[in-house]
Amino acid sequence: MADKKISELTAITGANTADDDVFVIVDTSAGETKKITLAELEAAIARGDIRWGDNEKAIFGAGSDLQIYHDGSTNASYIAETGTGHLYVRGTNLWLQNGAVTKTYATFTDGGSADFYYNDALKLATTSTGIDVTGTATMDGLTVDGNVGIGTSSPSGVLAVTDGSNGLIVGQSLDNFYAATSHRFYAPAYATEHMRIDSSGNVGIGVDPETNKFRVTQSGVTQLILGYQGTSTNYYDADTHILRAGGGSEHMRIDSSGTLVLAATSPGIQFGGVGTPTAPVTSKTLDDYEEGTWTPTAVWGSGSAATITGDTYTGGYTKVGSQVHAFARITYTSKSGGSGDVYFNNLPFAIDTSVIDPVGAYVATAHNVNLGATKRYAGTTAFSVLVQPSQGSAWRWTTIGDFPASGGDIYMTFSYRAA
Repeated sequence: MADKKISELTAITGANTADDDVFVIVDTSAGETKKITLAELEAAIARGDIRWGDNEKAIFGAGSDLQIYHDGSTNASYIAETGTGHLYVRGTNLWLQNGAVTKTYATFTDGGSADFYYNDALKLATTSTGIDVTGTATMDGLTVDGNVGIGTSSPSGVLAVTDGSNGLIVGQSLDNFYAATSHRFYAPAYATEHMRIDSSGNVGIGVDPETNKFRVTQSGVTQLILGYQGTSTNYYDADTHILRAGGGSEHMRIDSSGTLVLAATSPGIQFGGVGTPTAPVTSKTLDDYEEGTWTPTAVWGSGSAATITGDTYTGGYTKVGSQVHAFARITYTSKSGGSGDVYFNNLPFAIDTSVIDPVGAYVATAHNVNLGATKRYAGTTAFSVLVQPSQGSAWRWTTIGDFPASGGDIYMTFSYRAA
């Protein structure tokens, strides 16, 4: 090969290079021109550092797609894929750490987890079934494809919460605690429904509440219904509490004023009717309570009637069950004539003659007797007063002579049992 100047040589292209191609170099230490092969040159470069200054780039690709450089103005380094392709960072295991190699940002293990750290503390790790979060997860929303378990890694429903022994399951495939139209609560064996809240907010215990606000059933028998607006089994209506029998007839109500009202037909309050009464107590029903007035009448002389002027008659009573507590006041301004006993009539309720006669107090102004007590006189509505004219004397019926001619004021209070 004839000698040629360097400028006369043909340029070599990348496709035609070979390891044994020869380059001319100047050995400055020896002051000589020497040759070196391409393979030797590449090995020499690999043994040392390749240095780029600030803002000088290592550029790869015909379109300068991959660039590695340091920006001196921001003191930041960049690996940039500036083309339209992807940037792949590959390795069996990858670690991202700080420059001092004292803290880890993230690790990626081939065939294992991807772990993410906060200030060198692991916070999130991927697992074969999802993710494992250490600490608190704050999210704008959460969409879960599958079941969620809190306290369990094997949730049997859409949401399963447990502390190991107690818990809650929502949306189990067999027995839902929550369905599209109602919330349902089951026994631990997920076989028996105990309670439900339907789409209207009605509550049923042991039963579908249907149109009732609150309904309780045991062994298939309805025990209590509140808020049903029908006509047959209404137990609560607006501001009035109503208790009805199973057939629908009203038995009792508490009205808006707080007054307790019993049914008009065969009402009563049963005492001692639950369980076995302790002797001598027997089951009794309080079936009446009344307060009212009555107007007594008087027979002024059983032999011959006296002439009475200015007379007035007033009375009142309280009846509890069959027991009557009554009072009466009779006044008159003058009396003349007459003979025999004086007795009073027109009691508000007939006397039960099978039991003790009426008893009570008797007071009369301007009266000439020492003591008096009421007692049934005759029949079932008449009574009189037994008097003792003087201490130690015999008791007798009061007579017309016991009342002064100039007038008087008679007060009586007594109790008796009505027939």
